Amino acid sequence: MGELNIKDYSEVKHNDWNEYVYNHKNGNIFQTLMYLNMHNKSFGAIPFGFALCDDDRIVGVVAGVIYQNYFFPINILTKRAVIIGGPLTDNDNAELIERLIRETDTFLKRKVVYIQFRNITDLSGQKEVFEKTGFFYEEHLDIIHHLDQDVD
Repeated sequence: MGELNIKDYSEVKHNDWNEYVYNHKNGNIFQTLMYLNMHNKSFGAIPFGFALCDDDRIVGVVAGVIYQNYFFPINILTKRAVIIGGPLTDNDNAELIERLIRETDTFLKRKVVYIQFRNITDLSGQKEVFEKTGFFYEEHLDIIHHLDQDVD
């Protein structure tokens, strides 16, 4: 592997990013450029994303959206970053995951109140990396309401 560099999602070829997400075993629509670009036009949402590249080849991506409610100055207290699916890297490489998390954390510092990675696949294998970078890991929360039962 050569020297790795971080690129903003706007600097990466559209097809290269999407192919990486589509071909990754944990890739999902919330990590595609189509999803990020959809938020460019919506009020209260600011997309962000980074690709970790070995020369021009993508070896990892992370994508999310900063959500905010209300207008200034109240919106300062409501800004939060949501990353659905977590970072994607070649072979779930812990070093690459850590690099993407740290880059994301640095970018979002002083921009949001908190950062939330929403795991929609099993990310328990990355638990140590998240804890090493200052995050804590919670299992995916599933709540099932049986609507055919009575109130009691």
